[in-house]
Amino acid sequence: MSMLNEILERKAKLEDERSNASIGTSFLFDVLKQMDETTDEKIRLVVREFRRYREYVFDIETKANYLLLIVARLRETSKSPFFRPAGVRTKAIDYFLIDLESFFYYAKSILDLVARLTPCFYPSHEGQLKKHSRYFANQKEWLCKNIDFDSEYTKNLIEMTLWFKDLSEHRNNLAHDRSLFFFWAKNPPRLFFGTKRNDKDFIPNQDALEYVNETASGLIEFLCYFNSYFGNKR
Repeated sequence: MSMLNEILERKAKLEDERSNASIGTSFLFDVLKQMDETTDEKIRLVVREFRRYREYVFDIETKANYLLLIVARLRETSKSPFFRPAGVRTKAIDYFLIDLESFFYYAKSILDLVARLTPCFYPSHEGQLKKHSRYFANQKEWLCKNIDFDSEYTKNLIEMTLWFKDLSEHRNNLAHDRSLFFFWAKNPPRLFFGTKRNDKDFIPNQDALEYVNETASGLIEFLCYFNSYFGNKR
């Protein structure tokens, strides 16, 4: 989680120095540089397709920065009282739940965009991979079944995205099935959430802030690996 904390602290410091201006963090600088420098691949790709790949990069960058904002707001809001002494809930808990649900949508969207960008780096097999790249889940499943396609990337993909299945299930449940279930524990102050039952048939069952910190950290580390791997791919 140290990488996530460092990025958030650096971002907050820069924004404070510039009178709270919104400061973006680049996660795919090397990837974009690689795409722009590899002219022979640009010639092979249809111009419209190449532009679309570049748009995916900028969309990932934008949404990743929105995700950082969501994480920072969740951390800050969690410090506010969620209930008054009389048991009346405050607006803080509503803001927290709104941002928590947004977290799932943005995280899933970033990964789906990563999947759509990935075929760009396999010019000889772009069409083959593209058929399985509309969603991150489909691409990951296909790569796992065809590990020799790129064994190094696939092995690291598997190891670095163990949290993805849980994220995807939460997002899909929220989008198609149910709202967030939650309860507030006072000592110590913690908010638990759930969209599905655990093995003890209990819901909600996960510490919200702990889950967000760990999942966001994993996603950011994966983005940085993706940038490093494909940014240096020749």
